[in-house]
Amino acid sequence: MDWQDHLAEDELVDGRPEFTRRDLKTINHAIAAGVLEVRYSDRTVRYNSTSDLLKARQTIQTYLDSQNGTARIRQALLYS
Repeated sequence: MDWQDHLAEDELVDGRPEFTRRDLKTINHAIAAGVLEVRYSDRTVRYNSTSDLLKARQTIQTYLDSQNGTARIRQALLYS
């Protein structure tokens, strides 16, 4: 199951998933615990890897930031 497949059609807004702070907290606990299986309300999702968990967390965080009108600033420092 793909990490976005846990969303039902009624949980989509304009064809995109709607996430909550609870979803973010849930996935952060899974990452900290080192588990790949996460329960979202009435669904359980098994991620293939920690990398997939991190991608899902980034997607949720980006969505929540956009809903709050905040944007995370990414900064890359290059040394030569």
